[in-house]
Amino acid sequence: MADDLNAGIDRVDEAILMHLQQDGRASYKAIGARVGLSASAVNRRVFRLLSSGAIRRFTVEVGIPVESRVEGLVEVYSRTTLPPDVLAERLGAIPEVVSAFTVTGDVDAVVHLSAEHNAAFEAALEKLRVDLKAHRTRTVMLLRQVVGSEHSTTM
Repeated sequence: MADDLNAGIDRVDEAILMHLQQDGRASYKAIGARVGLSASAVNRRVFRLLSSGAIRRFTVEVGIPVESRVEGLVEVYSRTTLPPDVLAERLGAIPEVVSAFTVTGDVDAVVHLSAEHNAAFEAALEKLRVDLKAHRTRTVMLLRQVVGSEHSTTM
């Protein structure tokens, strides 16, 4: 497979790849000046290299810790039965609510919360408890999504 990818790559492509590996943020104009092409010609070649699979992705390696969102699923046990439209109205007023479900069993609802940090998660959880008149909640914190939608807020 590597031979198939190399078949359409010339010395100019190799030079472009080398410059991108050294500085993935380099402008096409700067790369073009180094390899003797215009910015638009470099753009076309990079697009072709992406389309062929010679470039798989552009990425960033971070050298400092980056805060990730805090997420959890909250089982809500309410003192009173709340109709789904009331649940939707009250939970819709909490920005950290990603989604919520009515469910079977003893639990009245399951709510997916996502917050910027622990304190914001805790504040949203407390608001949820008050607004839904919960006598009890049970929270499971989410660690890593292994299957599901690519555009989820989970890591």
